[in-house]
Amino acid sequence: MASYLIPYLDPRKIQGHDDPRLDEYTYGESGKLRGGLLLNNVGRGDYLFFHTNRKGQNVITGYFYVETSMLTTQAKSDPLIAMKYRNPHLEYDDPAQYDAIVFGHVVYSRALAHPFPITPEIQNALSSRPKSISRPWVKLRGPDIDFLLSKIDASEKEGFLKDTFLSTGEVQEIAEYDIETFIHGNPQVLGKGLRPFRRQHVLQSGDRADLILQDSTGLLVVEIKKRAIGGEAFQQVSKYARQVRSEFKRNTRAAIVCGDVLPTFEEFFERQIQQGEVDAYLYSWRFNVRRYTETTTTRRIR
Repeated sequence: MASYLIPYLDPRKIQGHDDPRLDEYTYGESGKLRGGLLLNNVGRGDYLFFHTNRKGQNVITGYFYVETSMLTTQAKSDPLIAMKYRNPHLEYDDPAQYDAIVFGHVVYSRALAHPFPITPEIQNALSSRPKSISRPWVKLRGPDIDFLLSKIDASEKEGFLKDTFLSTGEVQEIAEYDIETFIHGNPQVLGKGLRPFRRQHVLQSGDRADLILQDSTGLLVVEIKKRAIGGEAFQQVSKYARQVRSEFKRNTRAAIVCGDVLPTFEEFFERQIQQGEVDAYLYSWRFNVRRYTETTTTRRIR
């Protein structure tokens, strides 16, 4: 059996043909060459890494740990598959002879939170050392798979915001998880001497605290809010801080990192900050310009 690095096109460029479906871990191919390859060469335990081009940069957007591959006609005849999955190959009225579909394992497959750039260093580290990965499928050996998985995992843990030049569109796509990841890796932005203590910590109430940092004075409970906040956010982080103080028996402070404060709550938060009840931080972006053909996704790959 075999694993591959597979290119695909943006669905907007091919009449909405959304394949691979990274949200459901399915991928289809037609024809004796590619469809036959999925049927005969790809099986359970193999890996398929999918990459596309974003503003001149090839990026991996997800990978499948293959569960099974089968003829599309066989998949369409299974009512559970037909009801659950939305891969465009399953919508063909009369699939071709070699039309095939692959299903990724729901636990071990992964749709990346943010694209992973295939830099020249990454490309040259592959055993086959392909001159181009734009069109052909690149066959991967065991060490290649381990290498890509480790690099992708490290990149996802490092987060999207570290050493990254973001386009306007990408700024709009930033999630609370990305901000949380950045602060967890760079706690000093909230104060000198701070370091990670807990992340997504389950409290006695069953709620989850986004981050708990620590320094020589005690613990800092941090709640992340992408949007503008009001009094509800203050009540939430104050409750979390009380529970953390009770659980760890340490001096505990509270902080909120947010996009803004609602105008009607500006004076409220000013009072709470002055009284030492909470700290509030606004995340922001520095304006810059960059040539369109330069990648907006390149990050340092260690």
